Amino acid sequence: MRGIAGDGGVIEEIRLGTIPEHDLALSRDMLVTRAMLTPGDSVINDRGFVSREVMNTVNVKREVDTYSPVKKNRAAYEEAVRLARKTA
Repeated sequence: MRGIAGDGGVIEEIRLGTIPEHDLALSRDMLVTRAMLTPGDSVINDRGFVSREVMNTVNVKREVDTYSPVKKNRAAYEEAVRLARKTA
């Protein structure tokens, strides 16, 4: 985890593992229980980095905003338009 301080950052916690270990196994405890995340903080992560369950826990129980980038191929936009037309 890296904290932002002005225009720079500070490494707040790091986990090391073997290649077969998934990032989620290494980071779950860090995201769910550690004091470094406080209400109002934000976590920006890779889509494949953590599970939806962990992100919901971080967001609801810890009051930390979570963000995952969308794909470049406009799939999220097209899905939003499809859902909007469906409900209209």
